[in-house]
Amino acid sequence: MPNNPFLSIIIPVYNVANYLSACLDSILQQEFTDYEIILVDDGSTDDSSVICDNYAANHTNIRCIHKENGGLPSARQAGFRNANGTYIAFVDSDDWVSSSMFTTMCRYAKETEADIIHCDFIAAMSDRQKECSIPFAPGLYNKEQLLENVYPKMIYSGTYFTFGAAPNIWNKLFKYDLLEKHLFHVPHEIKVGEDWLVTYPCILDANSIYFLKEAHYYYRSRSASLTRHMGLDSLKDLSLFLNTCIKVVPFEKYPFMQKQLQYFFTYQSLLTLVPVFQTLLQEKTMPAGEIKKLFLEECQFPA
Repeated sequence: MPNNPFLSIIIPVYNVANYLSACLDSILQQEFTDYEIILVDDGSTDDSSVICDNYAANHTNIRCIHKENGGLPSARQAGFRNANGTYIAFVDSDDWVSSSMFTTMCRYAKETEADIIHCDFIAAMSDRQKECSIPFAPGLYNKEQLLENVYPKMIYSGTYFTFGAAPNIWNKLFKYDLLEKHLFHVPHEIKVGEDWLVTYPCILDANSIYFLKEAHYYYRSRSASLTRHMGLDSLKDLSLFLNTCIKVVPFEKYPFMQKQLQYFFTYQSLLTLVPVFQTLLQEKTMPAGEIKKLFLEECQFPA
């Protein structure tokens, strides 16, 4: 393997022993071989660590880093510090990719030298699969075209609960230098919106983006992750996320993003406030008056 591969694929790993091999095997099927895989074992307590070491021992283009559990942002940042690629990709360790994902995306990266390569993805649920696509025509967009066609629909594409450019970090390739400027702005303690805080600042900072109208990434929608208890801690997580959003978006350069953010804050708040306060009312762990007061305080965002 060359010391400086064209692509570094960073995979944070935490207790995914049942899915990790399928994830890695899907990447290893690529015809494209000028890549390295960096596994970041984030303090796994199951057999994930052993699986990581086994793959690293049997594949010269796979390296494994073991670290104490610090959460997804810290794992991604640790992987990036060890990356040597011209472009960087992220894969979640319970997902998988098509056999041609990186072959195709790296071909366009070499042909266009775009700052970001963006593909569609498929949400894989227990009973069905749903293709998720963007509202932009495929092809290369320069800065002028991004300003005119992409940014106005980047977060809100005209239909409620529908993004323009997906905030997900894992269906994109990023140039190393672009990603370096924005990856480390994400607090380690953040638990929601980790992708958002990297992806959208990178898109706003990019001089060119290539959009593929092809779905190459398979996002595994697991029921356990969808039924996370929404308690008072979720309100703190929401506040940290939204306040960080304000810090990482350059409003002085893109004032129209204020309206985009207002939409998104409403969207994200509904996802959190409704289940949290429904739970508080049902469990009756607080007097109704205190629940009402807390609700009104949360509605005073930004803090």
